[in-house]
Amino acid sequence: MLPFVDRVMQLEKLSSLWNDHKHAQSVLLYGRRRMGKTYLLQHFLNDKPHAYFLASDTSLSQNLADLAHTVLELDPDSGYTLSDLASLPNILRFMSHLASTRRVGLVLDEFQYLISSDPSIPSQIQAWWDKDGIRSKIMLVLCGSHIGMMSALESGSNPLYGRFNVTYQLPPMNYRQVAEFYAESGYSSRDILLAYGILGGTPRYHALMDVSLPLDENIIQTVLSPMGFLTHEPEVLMSSTQAREAAAYNSIIRAVAQGHTRNSDISGAADIPVARMQYTLRNLLEWEWINREYPYGDTREKMGLYKITDPFLMFYYHVMNPFRSELAMKPVEGIYRSRIEPMLNGYMGKFVFEGICKQHLMIEGHHTLPSPVKTCGRYWERDGTHEIDIVGHLEDRSLLLAECKWSSKPIGVAVLQSLLAKRAAWVAAHPADEKLNCHYLLYSLAGFDDHTRIAAEAMGVGLVDGELLLSK
Repeated sequence: MLPFVDRVMQLEKLSSLWNDHKHAQSVLLYGRRRMGKTYLLQHFLNDKPHAYFLASDTSLSQNLADLAHTVLELDPDSGYTLSDLASLPNILRFMSHLASTRRVGLVLDEFQYLISSDPSIPSQIQAWWDKDGIRSKIMLVLCGSHIGMMSALESGSNPLYGRFNVTYQLPPMNYRQVAEFYAESGYSSRDILLAYGILGGTPRYHALMDVSLPLDENIIQTVLSPMGFLTHEPEVLMSSTQAREAAAYNSIIRAVAQGHTRNSDISGAADIPVARMQYTLRNLLEWEWINREYPYGDTREKMGLYKITDPFLMFYYHVMNPFRSELAMKPVEGIYRSRIEPMLNGYMGKFVFEGICKQHLMIEGHHTLPSPVKTCGRYWERDGTHEIDIVGHLEDRSLLLAECKWSSKPIGVAVLQSLLAKRAAWVAAHPADEKLNCHYLLYSLAGFDDHTRIAAEAMGVGLVDGELLLSK
């Protein structure tokens, strides 16, 4: 069995609901594909009486027939037959009958396929729940990977609104959680952070890595090789969304990955009129493949930039995609060494490391700073005159400025001086912050030279290197 990494909070919550035997329980669990939803449920239900059903993109009658087979296995001697369970209401009544005196679980996974084949499914479940389900000891879990369809189940207009004891969107893992996959690997801090930068926060991808091998061999075999498990993963993810016109989606994502981050620029690079690509952009935002980033403290529409949210998709479209033809026809290791490996430092520095540092601030900032971080983000001015990697405010209302360097060697005093000078640029644009206490942090993967350490200590600037990023 694959290792069960993190997700402790979610597992404890599910267990507490299960152990509350006095009440029926209902859970809505959703998130992007490969986030570990199914594995979490399998781990949770391992020793518990339950029926787990994975819906497929087929007809409703076929799904219901398969579901009937699944639930009958819970009690083959019940006297019920498949013909008795020919409809969803009958199947649900059978389940609440089994759960009349004991806790029994029912998981309907990839639930969006059932809704797609029959939009009345939520109404059918609501009618059963209000009449029979709520009076039983059943634990119902609706799980799915279509974020828009699943999140809509808890909206006020949906029949199931107000019926869930717990609603949870399973997020990608942060870099510290990802590091747990490599605890026994002997990888350097650079390797572990690079693994996050290439594979992102999707636990399934990291579980595929053979930690007895060097990281670059793993990436070559699993991501870059024509036969690699993740070589065609974006196409698989795209097909799972049931999106039409996949070419338009790919064109837009590629444009964003290449640095076109405004509507007009994306339109030109993707060769799609601005008006026509708005539907595609809305879907990409809903799926959380991209997001809209604004300068910290500025939410004006004209300042928003589109950004790919998942490092794996960013790596695929920015680094790997330009070489796909070569990777399909030539020795993969040679292309990696000559073309892809030289890009990795620039890729991590421009697209990933800053996000890792923000995660560190939110997770561990209270150990480095006098107060926990309340909010933080990147800041830039539209004319490009000033950029700050991270600006934030602490809970004690003081100001935070941070600089992030994915460095191959210890950085010097010039970077420290540049960070200190950025306070003036921030205050000039935000005079209300002029009197706030200001704290400074400098992040560097490879650490700091002796002069910088001495100067930072004298000036009260916090220093965080790659080892400290991963230490607990």
